[in-house]
Amino acid sequence: MIFDLQINPGVAPWPVLRDAARAAEDAGFAALWKIDHLQGSVLGAPDMPECFTLLGALAAATSTIGLGPLVVNVGNRHPGLLANAAATVQAISGGRLLLGLGAGGVPNASA
Repeated sequence: MIFDLQINPGVAPWPVLRDAARAAEDAGFAALWKIDHLQGSVLGAPDMPECFTLLGALAAATSTIGLGPLVVNVGNRHPGLLANAAATVQAISGGRLLLGLGAGGVPNASA
């Protein structure tokens, strides 16, 4: 069985996020997912770190766990910038980026 972990990075400072990623890796989780939102209040957080910046930092702080956005809202980024950001995290992580793309929305939106 494969287990992943999802974090809400808007509620914790960088050292806690880094330590959580390392702990998840040490515990054997397959991947760590970071929600891609521009506004923390959507998830009950005071702010929200930018998705690919945080994924790059987590990639540098870990060595085996998969990392990914859950999911990238393609309406928020120019396609070229999105491709470059994803390629950069893929390079920093040594191929561990799990890229999910979507139309975006809010967690409590009806289908």
